[in-house]
Amino acid sequence: MKKFIMVICILAVVLLASVGITKVLNPQVALEDDTFTIVTSFYPTYIATKNVTDGIDGVKVINLTENHSGCLHDYQLTTNDMRKLEGADVFVMNGGGMEGFIEDVVAKYPDLTVINASAGIALLEPAEGHHHDHEEVDDHELDEAFDEHEDEKHDHEHETNAHVWMDPVRYMTQIENITAGLKKADADHTKAYETNQKAYLEKVKIIKEQIDMLKDKKHTSIITFHEAFSYLANYLGYDVVYCMDLDDESGLSAGEIAEVIDEIQKHDVKVLFTETQYKDSIATNISAETDAKVYVLTSLTADEDDLDAYLNGMQKNIDVLKSVFAE
Repeated sequence: MKKFIMVICILAVVLLASVGITKVLNPQVALEDDTFTIVTSFYPTYIATKNVTDGIDGVKVINLTENHSGCLHDYQLTTNDMRKLEGADVFVMNGGGMEGFIEDVVAKYPDLTVINASAGIALLEPAEGHHHDHEEVDDHELDEAFDEHEDEKHDHEHETNAHVWMDPVRYMTQIENITAGLKKADADHTKAYETNQKAYLEKVKIIKEQIDMLKDKKHTSIITFHEAFSYLANYLGYDVVYCMDLDDESGLSAGEIAEVIDEIQKHDVKVLFTETQYKDSIATNISAETDAKVYVLTSLTADEDDLDAYLNGMQKNIDVLKSVFAE
């Protein structure tokens, strides 16, 4: 009996020693269980979440897609994406129908907490090649991940414009939604999340105040080459009479170009806004046939891993808008 007890004790010592050696040789193993891991869907949600979690020990933010991927239209999850989600405690998505793959995520990871950054935000209807009336629909906030998935499915079916972050007020609501979701999922860091939210909102508010000075009471008619600009235009009071969403750098037929030119002449459009990520040759060619001038804005869907990326990008847009309407 004594020999049996001695054998058990020896085995226990060996087991404990091996665990200790593992922690020394690979400290990451010891830390993984204590790290609160947040996976974001793409660049805009990544930057917002990074600001809310900045400097908080034990909290890690990983972007599901590459920072230069742009919008997630028709995006398909990769094996590497699934690996990231496997170790996530929370998944932060933009919402509004941006993440068409959300049903796959919910189906494979039913226990994963999903934060919908656009919950409760009024979304614009898309403006694709026709006059944009700024109709709005509600993206209602739901508590459970499956319900949020159903909400996303509803939005996708109704083809809402998901580029919410281009409106500074809506973006501030996204920040608040992300913070609220993280506080609920990780209560231990509630105060830190609240402190970071307050600091970031103050910075965004400064950007908003600059944009407010550019609001247009004349409802200037413009044409855009990216759907994201509809939110900024709507906030400023500009009238988007025609929108071509060229995310995939797709071309326009001769008939479509003729239609755009017709809209320019019909509404006396003087300004065409294109995007930094995509070729502006189409806009340039159309400009050559009309009196409208081409200006480049950023939709803030891709850039460097910088906490101030949104602020810097919007500042560039503000500078462009000032130059346009100061002429």
